Amino acid sequence: MKGFPPPRHGGAQVGLKALELSADAVPIESLDLEQVYRAHADTVMRWATRLLGRSADAGDVTQEVFFVVQRKLPSFKPVAATLETWLFRITENVVRGFRRRERVRRIFFGERELPEVADDRPDAAAQLVAGEQVKTVYRVLDSLRETDRTLLVLFEIEGYSGATVAELMGLDAATIWVKLHRARQRFAERLEGLGGER
Repeated sequence: MKGFPPPRHGGAQVGLKALELSADAVPIESLDLEQVYRAHADTVMRWATRLLGRSADAGDVTQEVFFVVQRKLPSFKPVAATLETWLFRITENVVRGFRRRERVRRIFFGERELPEVADDRPDAAAQLVAGEQVKTVYRVLDSLRETDRTLLVLFEIEGYSGATVAELMGLDAATIWVKLHRARQRFAERLEGLGGER
């Protein structure tokens, strides 16, 4: 992505309105890679960070997403899906492939731990506890099926509405709540089981 500034993960939650192109924007049929990148790189980076459960590899995933976008943009049909839905599905597939490769690496080379940085600020203990809670949540999410994991990340962490989650994932809006309820149950069961291991 030579010449493009790297996206920054701001951590802000956005709804569907923030993802839509404005009415006076360039028609979707004439968008080029640079326009798509500038308008959506931060969103793709945030999705990648949340779906992966860590920010360390989100830049690599985002870059891979835009390589796919570059290859497929000429054939994108706005009738079949919105640009945001199309980008999310590409991001989801790239993250799924990345996570699959990570699992294989762990099997052959063991767990890869990122180094912790010492922090002597007064609230370091509280940050450590919060960091451990986040790790626990993502450890439980990692143990779920990809569909359950993605549902929970989009709804609970990203804060999207049920209708937006259904659109992004290509699911029927009528069944999204049933799927979400079951995903929450499986999450709670795994979390309870994890608590029993300690």
